[in-house]
Amino acid sequence: MKRRLSWALLLVLAVSALAPTTAFAEEQCELGKVTASDSLNMREKASTKSNVLTEIPGGSRVVILGSLGQFFKVQYDGEVGYVSDEYAIKLRYWVGYSTTDDLNLRASPSISSKKLGTIDKGDSLYIYASNGDYYLAVYKDAKVYVAKEYIANKKKDATVNPKEDYNEFDPESNGYYIEDPLEFTDEELYLAAQLIYSEGNNQSELSFWAMASVIYNRIASNRFPDTVYDVTFQNNQFSYPDSNPEKFLELSPSDRALEAITKVFVEGQLILPPSVMYFKSSSLSRSWGSRDYYCTVGGNMYYR
Repeated sequence: MKRRLSWALLLVLAVSALAPTTAFAEEQCELGKVTASDSLNMREKASTKSNVLTEIPGGSRVVILGSLGQFFKVQYDGEVGYVSDEYAIKLRYWVGYSTTDDLNLRASPSISSKKLGTIDKGDSLYIYASNGDYYLAVYKDAKVYVAKEYIANKKKDATVNPKEDYNEFDPESNGYYIEDPLEFTDEELYLAAQLIYSEGNNQSELSFWAMASVIYNRIASNRFPDTVYDVTFQNNQFSYPDSNPEKFLELSPSDRALEAITKVFVEGQLILPPSVMYFKSSSLSRSWGSRDYYCTVGGNMYYR
């Protein structure tokens, strides 16, 4: 399926902060993603008239070094240049830190891959994705991989009140972010937004995000259909599409629903593990047959 990002890209840009327009802003280096459908020109200077250094394939990860006007200064494949911020977005991260001295930074998620350097115990880095036994991270101005077993989450290590530990849900506490999400058309993305909107049109942004994660998990699983349409209209799964499909298809999803689908389906930022594929209203009984309760987010309880 070929991804076309017209409405999704516009939504991300609409909620993003505007870049400075006159001077270069040196920022904490972050990981970005090219959202252009084919490729994006990386230029020598922050101008569309500047020389093209290379073409970055759509979907590629780049390290964002800062911004200048309508351009990001980025590092890609060992080169530094500028790309239009209309076709690149910053990805969400959580902060981790090394729990061992001289933790190796790798070029790929393998113990046999090239070593890019080391960090000391207690040094922090930005974590973006989970890949097997490794995390994809940014350290200073480099994209690196680090072994999960030697990384701790500062938030998870903070002292919390465990009065209801099964409800202590932190969307930044787990590495359920995927580097290469499945590809979807605009029509499929819109249908997914209609589905989560129909299931909770008055719920919070976080709740929409969790519902979107469940829908994605189902599509990616061999236990459910592998298209958005078939998951949406599978018998006895979701009330609105099941009971009144014609009226369901006339729904206009909210911005929160559209944004949640963008985070999960386009950026690969899931906040529930792949095994969580069911949810129901938190007003109902917690027991649900043989399903295993996982957490409560907003107005729903989630199950494996």
